[in-house]
Amino acid sequence: MKISLWPSPAVPTADILAEAQAADQAGWYGVWFADHYMPNTGSEDIDDGPMHEVWGVLPALAATTENVRIGPLVSPTTIHHPALLANRSATIDH
Repeated sequence: MKISLWPSPAVPTADILAEAQAADQAGWYGVWFADHYMPNTGSEDIDDGPMHEVWGVLPALAATTENVRIGPLVSPTTIHHPALLANRSATIDH
């Protein structure tokens, strides 16, 4: 079984990085970050609030972890151009 972390994009960046580092040190498989633009309310209600953008957080995760796989849970091409997604992914991979 491969255990992964899915941190909330609504918590402070320092908490996300600390959780990812703990998962990395514990030998977990991956850290996957949601590509959402508003908080998840658990219903059809819309709520506003601060949310981190996945492609801004992934470089920080890459810089502060060593062994876990990282990536977006989803990153739709209806919002992100495929060439831009490929460029971002390759840049973070390197």
